[in-house]
Amino acid sequence: MYKLIITINQRKFEWQILDTPSAILWMKLLKHQLCSEEKFYIRSHGFPFQSEDHILNILKKALSIIVEEGGAEDPHFDLENWNQTVANQVHHFFDDLYGITGNETKFFNQSPMRVQWALGVVNHCVHQLETNQRDHSILNSSKSIIFEACNNIKRLNFPDSFNEDFELNVEPGSLVLHYSTVGKTWIEAFTDNDDEIPVHKIIPHQRFSCEFDILFSSHFGSEEQNKLFDFIRKKGEDPKNQKLGLGFIPLATIKSDEAASLKKVLESGKVDFNMIDLMKEESVLASKTLENIIESPEMDYLGLE
Repeated sequence: MYKLIITINQRKFEWQILDTPSAILWMKLLKHQLCSEEKFYIRSHGFPFQSEDHILNILKKALSIIVEEGGAEDPHFDLENWNQTVANQVHHFFDDLYGITGNETKFFNQSPMRVQWALGVVNHCVHQLETNQRDHSILNSSKSIIFEACNNIKRLNFPDSFNEDFELNVEPGSLVLHYSTVGKTWIEAFTDNDDEIPVHKIIPHQRFSCEFDILFSSHFGSEEQNKLFDFIRKKGEDPKNQKLGLGFIPLATIKSDEAASLKKVLESGKVDFNMIDLMKEESVLASKTLENIIESPEMDYLGLE
C-alpha cells in the first residue's frame, strides 16, 4: 500500500494512493521529482494565502512587462473593478498572445524570455483572482492547493484509456492530477460563464506530470451536470465524449475527518508547508523538504513577490 504524507504546520496529513493505472504512473513521476533537485512551488486557489490587492499588483507588473518589453498593445483593462467579465477579458488577452501549448503564437515564440514568463504570471493571477472571488457556496466552485514544479519536468500525453478515470465529483481533500496544460478546461469555461471562448481554446486535460492538487470541490448534482452538458452542446460537442476530460483524475484519498482538519488549517491563512514523503507502508521511498514557496516558477524567475 502506497501513501503520501504532507507535513503542514508540523502536522502530518496522510493520503492513500489509489491502485489505478493513472495514479501509479503519477506516483512514478512524483518519486522522480522528489529525488531530484527541483523544488515544488505551492499556489492557492480560494484559500487566503495572498490578498487580492497583492495578486492584482503582480498582475499589473506582468502586464507591464508584456506591453513595455514585448510590444503588445496596451489592453487598458479595468483592473480596479475586477469581476468575472474582466477576468475573461484578461484570459482571452493571454490566449491570443500565447496560443495553445505545442502551437504557440509568433508573438510568444519571438518574445524575450521575460515576456514569455510574464504571460505565465498573467495566467496564474487570473485563475487565483477568479477562485478567490467566487462564491464557494455555489455547486460548481472549488478550492485547491496546487503543487507545481518547474517548466522542464517530464510531461506525458496520457493514453485514451486514462479518460475513463475522470470523475466530476471527488471526496473533499482528495489529491487530483494537476491540469498540466495552459488553457481552460470545459469545467473552467463553464464555471467562468465564458460564452465567448471559442471551442478550439477549450483544452481538455490530456497531459500527465508529477504535479497535483489538493482539491476541495463542491458537488456536481444532476441540475449542475445538466447545465454543464447544455453548455457543451451549445459549443457543438457531445458531453458523452470521454476525450473532453470532464472533471478530475483522482490520485489519492484522505479520511474525511483529516480532510476537515486540513481545510480548517488552510482557511486560517497561517500555513507552513514542511515536508512531503512518498511511502510504501512504513518505508520512505522518496521525500523532499518544502521551501514554502507561495508563488509560481514564473513569479520566481521574474522576481515578482
